[in-house]
Amino acid sequence: MTIKDIQDQLIGKTPLAFSFHEAIFNEQGYPVDYKLLEINRSFEKKFKLQSSEIVGKRMTEWLLLTEETRKKWLPSFADLIQTEGRLEFDEMLELNNRWYLPAAFVPYPGYLIVLFRDTTKLKETELNLAEKQLALQTSRALVQNYFDNSPNAIIIYEVKGSGATGMDYIIRDANKSCMEIEGWQKEKVLNQPLGLVRPGVEGFGIIKIFQQVWETGKTVRYPAKVYSYEEEYRWFENVVFKLPAGEIVAVYSDVTDKMLAQQKLVEEKEKLKVTLYSIGDGVIATDGWGKVEMINQVAEDLTGWKLDEARGKALTAIFEIYNEDTGELCENPVDLVLKTGRIVGLANHTVLRSKDGTVRAIADSAAPIKNHLGEILGVILVFRDVTVEKEKEERIKFLSYRDSLTGLYNRAYFEEEIQRLNTERQLPLTIVMGDLDGLKLINDVFGHQKGDEALKKLSRVFRDACRSEDIIARWGGDEFVILLPKTSEEMGQQICCRIKDYCRGHIIEGTEISISLGCATKTKVEENWEEVLKIAEENMYKNKLLGEKSYRSTILASIKHTLFLKSCETEEHGQRLAGFCRKIGSTMGLPNSKLDELEVLAMLHDIGKIAIDNGILQKTSSLTEAEWSVMKKHPEIGYRIAQAVPDLLGIADYILAHHERWDGKGYPRGLAGEEIPLLARILAVADAFDAMTQDRPYRKALTTDQAKEELRKNAGTQFDPEIVKVFLAYLERTIY
Repeated sequence: MTIKDIQDQLIGKTPLAFSFHEAIFNEQGYPVDYKLLEINRSFEKKFKLQSSEIVGKRMTEWLLLTEETRKKWLPSFADLIQTEGRLEFDEMLELNNRWYLPAAFVPYPGYLIVLFRDTTKLKETELNLAEKQLALQTSRALVQNYFDNSPNAIIIYEVKGSGATGMDYIIRDANKSCMEIEGWQKEKVLNQPLGLVRPGVEGFGIIKIFQQVWETGKTVRYPAKVYSYEEEYRWFENVVFKLPAGEIVAVYSDVTDKMLAQQKLVEEKEKLKVTLYSIGDGVIATDGWGKVEMINQVAEDLTGWKLDEARGKALTAIFEIYNEDTGELCENPVDLVLKTGRIVGLANHTVLRSKDGTVRAIADSAAPIKNHLGEILGVILVFRDVTVEKEKEERIKFLSYRDSLTGLYNRAYFEEEIQRLNTERQLPLTIVMGDLDGLKLINDVFGHQKGDEALKKLSRVFRDACRSEDIIARWGGDEFVILLPKTSEEMGQQICCRIKDYCRGHIIEGTEISISLGCATKTKVEENWEEVLKIAEENMYKNKLLGEKSYRSTILASIKHTLFLKSCETEEHGQRLAGFCRKIGSTMGLPNSKLDELEVLAMLHDIGKIAIDNGILQKTSSLTEAEWSVMKKHPEIGYRIAQAVPDLLGIADYILAHHERWDGKGYPRGLAGEEIPLLARILAVADAFDAMTQDRPYRKALTTDQAKEELRKNAGTQFDPEIVKVFLAYLERTIY
């Protein structure tokens, strides 16, 4: 047998995992990796890798798989190759959850043999020992941390002596909380007997607890007890236990504030009880099931039930409440509180029927009593007799016959007076019915504040035009009625003319207020005044039909004037825009009716801006987010105005949509493409061009070519591309 045969036998049968590698060098001649050439059976068994799977691979492809292991091991192997030495490593190497201790040497220049010994069990033993040591250290650290940082005071006592009277408790250690609670200095109390540090401690009773724990070894909780020393009263709660080495440990907290708070709570409850029994309102307290627990003297008087009789009964048994008008039982307020958990009050017209049958009008409220968790423990019901107050209220209500806005009489007063005046002596009795023209339009266009101003001005007109004995009342929103005692119909007509004359000079937003009037006369007592009023109303509507179109035209002219006055737009802009729109519409083959609508739309598409603040409309710098939000409302405002003016009704939808975009990113509805009305799409293109080519307070005008280019760039996003195409073609044929 040759030496080589012996070597082969040794390699093949050794329990060590054998691997033979060829070094791989970089351009500088430094070994950077190792190609595996051969392994033995122990290697295959230990690493669970077959020769066919691994031979030919580099070490970094099967063993040193992480950057960390490569940095740690490759330099060591490189040193061996360069020195042609050998090395037994102290550090273990992990592969497939097992640990190996390698030894390596260089048999020939450029080659490396690495032997691996399986040390997994040794590693696990080391890890287990380390874990136990860490757990012990953690436990000790936890105990020490708790001792040092616990909010509770902790004192460790060494017990010396024996017998009931001969035992001393020496303070061996105390934590920071103890020093703060007691006001001690640690160096002055360590190794001192408790009795010396805290005089009078025997009277507190804790010494007996120490003795009990010492003798039995059981943990004892000592509830809050008061400790008195030099007129200072403090309460402590203690937990006392014994350590295995025999020390006594007391863990305690100062609960003085808690105990004082409890005492204060008792005092407050007593004060509350006295208050509830003393106040002038009736008070009933129930438990969480609606059973009566307490009623005060006032509640006894109002219900007729004494506390001894009522306690434990359901509230409905002693608190019978009804609706004064219908006689139906009202819902029990306590039940409602228990269901909802909210404070509730009684509805109007609630009456209480007492035990003896007496009925009283009452007002009340019921509130839940809750604990700190929000759970309902009961209900407090507070109520009072409002019979006298209600009578006064009814009297005040009877006297309140004035309209709050205009100061004129209201409808209720009118109806009372016409009954009073329905006598032979007051005939003929003429009724005038009036309706303020365009109030809804004023409200929609200029705001309700202006509408109220118009109503107030008209009320002054009535007072000036009518006689002192005439009764003027506001009948409804924009309607007025006048009672003219001892007045013929002819005289009534004269008063109507006087009212119309007096309206001249009373201006709202540049327009005179106008009223439609009609009158009718009651000549016989037996005539129904409601029928006479109806005739007056019909005459008023006839008058309104005759003057309504003229008044609407006046309002519309005022709106246009206000628009051009407030906004950056001019009438010339509207006329240019109308021309552009008509050319686009004509090229697209729209009928004349639509072309006419386009012209009106061009002039009034921004009509909603009359309701926007001047500071926003005429601002020369960029609008804030809040200002822009207000500005974006003008299409909706314009839509409402157009809806209120019959002459503009046909273009209302186009006004609403004139700021929509082809790509759906416009406002107010985010319409896209052909969802946007065609006339609004035409206006958008023409308006953008005219706006870009005119100076504005916040920018200079673009040139015609620049404006055309902007239209091209935004075709298909902001604008309908076909309309842009038509408009640009038109511009090319003109001076533009």
